[in-house]
Amino acid sequence: FKKVKEGHDKGLFEIGIHGYRHLRYSELSLQEQRDDFTNAKNRLLSLLGNDDARLLGVPFNEFNADTIKAMAESGLDMLSTAYYYERNTTNPYKVTTSYTTGNSIIQLSGFTITDSQTGEHTRKRIYHVPFDISFQSLMKEGYSGNELTQEVLRRADINISKYGFAVIVLHPTDVSPSINLVKNVVDPKRFQVLVDITNGLEDKGKGFSHFSDVTPPRFS
Repeated sequence: FKKVKEGHDKGLFEIGIHGYRHLRYSELSLQEQRDDFTNAKNRLLSLLGNDDARLLGVPFNEFNADTIKAMAESGLDMLSTAYYYERNTTNPYKVTTSYTTGNSIIQLSGFTITDSQTGEHTRKRIYHVPFDISFQSLMKEGYSGNELTQEVLRRADINISKYGFAVIVLHPTDVSPSINLVKNVVDPKRFQVLVDITNGLEDKGKGFSHFSDVTPPRFS
C-alpha cells in the first residue's frame, strides 16, 4: 500500500476501481452496483485522500446495462474489460459510432441522468478501453519466458495499429513464484519478462500512458 500511495502521490499511477467486494456485477442489481461503487470510492478517499477515480476495471470482466447506468450516476466514465465481454454483452447504451481522439479510437456508451428534484437532464458518456492482453490468462495458456514476451508484444502491435493504444493487464501474482501465491516474493524469471516487454515496447517507439491520456476529458 505504501508504494501504491507513493506512486499515486507522485502522479505515476492513475487510480481506478476494481470492485469493493470483487463480485460479478452481471449478477447484481442496479442499486447494489451503485452501492459498491460508492463504497469503493469512499475507501479510496480514506486511503489516498482522493476518490476522483474515473476508471472501472470490471471484476471477472463481467458487466451489464445496469453497470453503465451505475457508472454514469457514480462519476465513473471509463470502462475496461476483455474484448470478448465487450462484444458479447448486451449494452443498449453503446453508441454505434466510435470517438476518435488525436491518437486513439474509443467506443462510447451514452446515458442520460434525470435529476429527481429538478427534472434536469444530464448526458453522460462512458469510454470503453478494453483489453485482450493479460499476463495471467497467457500464462494459464502455457506462455512463459521469451514466448510470453513475444506474444504480448505481438498483441500490443495489433491493438495499437487498430485503436491507437493497447491495454496490458497485470496482477502482483504475475511476477510471484506462483499465480496462487500472495506474498511479497518476486520470481526473477517472471519479473525479467516484464522488463523485456517494457524494453521491447520502448524499442518499438511505444510510450506508456494513463487511461485518461487516450480518452477525452471527463464529459458532462
